Amino acid sequence: NTCTIRSSFNIDNVSRVSAGLYNVYFDRDFSNVNYANSVFVDGDKVPDTGSYAVGSFQVSGRLRGTGAFTDAGQVHVVAFGEQ
Repeated sequence: NTCTIRSSFNIDNVSRVSAGLYNVYFDRDFSNVNYANSVFVDGDKVPDTGSYAVGSFQVSGRLRGTGAFTDAGQVHVVAFGEQ
């Protein structure tokens, strides 16, 4: 499942892997995996990131309290690093 991107700013696409788990792909790869990112999800969810690669990383949203993966209405991602 491909997600809607409002403003890409170097995001090529975002795909839903499963409930609450998304892969974010960059249009232009970072030079290494030592980049920083910040993720926000809507509602009563806790954001997390993982599986870093130069061209992508994973984002997840979990319910507070239970930790269960759950879809978010909106996911906001910012990444900083050398490209």
